[in-house]
Formats: sequence, structure tokens, C-alpha cells
Amino acid sequence: MAAQKLTKARLVQIIVMMTVLITAFSYRTMTHSDGKVVNCEANKPCAVSVGEKTITFLYQGDSKVLSVTKSKDLTIDVQNIETVLNESSKESTIQGVNLPAEIKVTDKNGESVLVQYQ
Repeated sequence: MAAQKLTKARLVQIIVMMTVLITAFSYRTMTHSDGKVVNCEANKPCAVSVGEKTITFLYQGDSKVLSVTKSKDLTIDVQNIETVLNESSKESTIQGVNLPAEIKVTDKNGESVLVQYQ
């Protein structure tokens, strides 16, 4: 490519294009969502669909116990707790879950849903 002299018009064009690209990138970054978020209430069953699979949560606030009933090929990860329920377990109970709690449910295809208890 032959070298050309940088004119004022070309400089303005470069600056305008950079401004448009930076604006588009910033807008998309601020409006990006990590996926589906579901809010659930304590002491009430909460059914969540991930892909074609369904998982049911029941958080008992007085005993701080989270009961989970799920399909075999779903993995759940409870934030701030070292427990990860993997694909093999169908029904599980997690003790010592404090509110607010965030639970990430992921299927085999990588699709995920974030469940929040407030």
C-alpha cells in the first residue's frame, strides 16, 4: 500500500469512525446481560427452566436449607458455598445457605440461568 499524506479531511474521518466504534462498544458493554435471571422467594417453591430441563428450588429461611430437585444433566453452583451439585445427583439438600443467595444453573450445552434469593 502506498503511503499517502495525512490530510485534515482524512484525520477527521478517522476520528469520527473511532468515536462511532468506541460508542458502539461502550453501549453494548453496558447493556450486556449474562443471561436469564430469575428471582425467587424464600419458603416458596421456585421452578426454573434451563433449555428443555426444569429444576425446582425450595429455600427454607428458618433453617437456611436449600432443597433442589433437578434433571440429571444440569449442574448448579451456589455462590459463596463450596458445594457444586453436578450432573449425577437428582435431589439434593444444601445446608447453611444465607440470603442473599445466587445460584447458577448450567446445562450440558452451556446455557445458564441465574437464580437469586433476596
